[in-house]
Amino acid sequence: RSMEPVCMVLLGFALFGERYSLMLLVTLLPICAGAVLVSQKGSGGGSALSLSGVLFAALSNFGFASRPFLAQRLAAQGAALKLDSSSIFFNAMCIGVVVLGFSTALLEGNALAEAWTHLRASGTLGAFVLDVTLSGAGFFVYQFSQMVLMTRMSTIAFSIVTPMSKAFIIVSCAIYFAEGLSLLNMAGVAISIA
Repeated sequence: RSMEPVCMVLLGFALFGERYSLMLLVTLLPICAGAVLVSQKGSGGGSALSLSGVLFAALSNFGFASRPFLAQRLAAQGAALKLDSSSIFFNAMCIGVVVLGFSTALLEGNALAEAWTHLRASGTLGAFVLDVTLSGAGFFVYQFSQMVLMTRMSTIAFSIVTPMSKAFIIVSCAIYFAEGLSLLNMAGVAISIA
């Protein structure tokens, strides 16, 4: 996800012919590099990269990078249709649920059925449903606040804020879960917020 600003620039250029200054492009490099450094595991045990993992991560980046373009497009159309931010959010979420539901069923259908059966058999289905409901409510609030920001910020400004927020979340989680940060991780935080 730290490469989201780069995906944003590529999508803006490919879809809308947007041009960005060399200065702006150069400023993306330390932000992305800092977010990558923050998320690095120490020598104790990071996982190896796989081609499929890299491809799915790139697809995810382009999906997330397309959100501000969708929000601005819906906002422009919404002005003519008199849609407010909540209506724009609802439309974008409906599109996301359809795409996510279809892709999850296609890619993970068998695993979902097995997991459901296991949860029922172990008696943890109720706790799982509660956890998913609470997580979904929190994610809804997170997505809604991001959607409001996306309709008020330029696409590139929003994509620059995203990796910095990821560095903040990583540091907050490290503190909360009492996980140590390496010197490399701390350097990444400093670079991404500088």
